[in-house]
Amino acid sequence: LVIGNWKMNPLSISLSTKLGTELKKSLASIKDVEVVVAPPFVYLGAVHKVRNGSRVFRMGAQNVFHEKLGAYTGEISLPMLQEF
Repeated sequence: LVIGNWKMNPLSISLSTKLGTELKKSLASIKDVEVVVAPPFVYLGAVHKVRNGSRVFRMGAQNVFHEKLGAYTGEISLPMLQEF
């Protein structure tokens, strides 16, 4: 299992999509290893679309807030991530 947290990189949705596409291609021949990437929350949807169908390319989130709901500006709850 290999996990990479992208921190605040890359700078845009298009660059995140490009990186995800390149990663998916490079992982196509990999066996017996799962690779998890954790892009910034705002890029999760774009990267998820390009990884679709990959056997080894998984998605993760960089952070999650412990409350299920409430007035917590900018926070993301586990139920939100699970539904996404």
